[in-house]
Amino acid sequence: MQQLNKIVKASILLIPLILICLYTGISCLDDKYEVTNPNDPRHPDYAKNHPTTTLIVCPTSVPINISASDGTYPDKITITWDTVANGTEYFVYRSTTESGTYTRLFETAITANTYDDTTATGGTNYYYTVSATKTGCTETAKSDSDGGSKATAPSGMVLVPGGTFAMGIIWGFDATNDDEQPVHSVTISSFYMDETEVTTGAFEAYINSESPNIYYLTDSNGTNCNINTSDSSKDNHPVNCVSWEGAKAYCSWKGKRLPTEAEWEYAAGGGSAHWKFSLDQETFTPSKYCYEKDSTCPVKSYGANSFGLYDMSGNVWEWCRDCYYHYFYHKCSNGCTNPICTDNCSIYNVVRGGGWNNPGMLDLYTANRFYLNPGYALKDFGFRCVQN
Repeated sequence: MQQLNKIVKASILLIPLILICLYTGISCLDDKYEVTNPNDPRHPDYAKNHPTTTLIVCPTSVPINISASDGTYPDKITITWDTVANGTEYFVYRSTTESGTYTRLFETAITANTYDDTTATGGTNYYYTVSATKTGCTETAKSDSDGGSKATAPSGMVLVPGGTFAMGIIWGFDATNDDEQPVHSVTISSFYMDETEVTTGAFEAYINSESPNIYYLTDSNGTNCNINTSDSSKDNHPVNCVSWEGAKAYCSWKGKRLPTEAEWEYAAGGGSAHWKFSLDQETFTPSKYCYEKDSTCPVKSYGANSFGLYDMSGNVWEWCRDCYYHYFYHKCSNGCTNPICTDNCSIYNVVRGGGWNNPGMLDLYTANRFYLNPGYALKDFGFRCVQN
């Protein structure tokens, strides 16, 4: 009887423990006390079933001190603003009028408090405004606006945006011209280029102002020189019979310079696209060019290439800044940036593009190289200028 009483008392003592085990999900019969209730913090899946909630503090202030700095065309307009408390991301909006409709410039918010607008058009005024936001938050109101603008390209010039192209003869014809090989990668910085060859009228203004030496305007046979004619209609023709020295002096007078050979070829072929002719990507179209003529053609008589440049093939050969060296391309076989040849400068300088009296198309392709003594001036030689 006494033993039975001990068993009853022990059972009574176990009842609370059993109830606790049932409530908490602990298996009281398992020495490891395994937690089976997924709502128990000790359960291995508790964290997965009860994720921690992080409080998001959204920005409420509007960005201030917006500044849109005027850029130099073709560079960017830089917009800056003060950071916003609790604001980790921003949107930039643009309009052409201060009170007009503002368009968001990008779809994914940025974290920096500065943005470079490289899509603006030169000569146009723009106004910018900024809003703050954060993932999971509503975008704030827009800031007060600020204006900025890009300057226009110099009068009579067009922008040639920089890039990389394969320089040299790449089309498989006239391959005997080994001075146009090997084909090599060249990177060119942005520059401005005269949209047309320098005209007779423009060069006459230089003569009247500076009285340069007459050897700038001579030809071996003294004929077909536009500058020596009394025909005023030639004022809109490219000036010809100009030596390299004369072309260089004119460009300097205008605050410009002659293009490098690489700049010229890059511009003539439309940049990285590198067309075979300035107005034809592959097949030559005779009606598009001033060649096989009796004299020069008025500038802009034919179409412009993709950069807005006229007569890059035909009308007059164009002097380049470089000296001519037959094997210069071998020096850039592994690639070059803004190359310029300074070899043989007392002997020859480069000319490009072909002229009005060329009997065929071969001299008109954009990779063609030719050369002449810098003191010579011929009836089919002219030039155009560039500017950094």
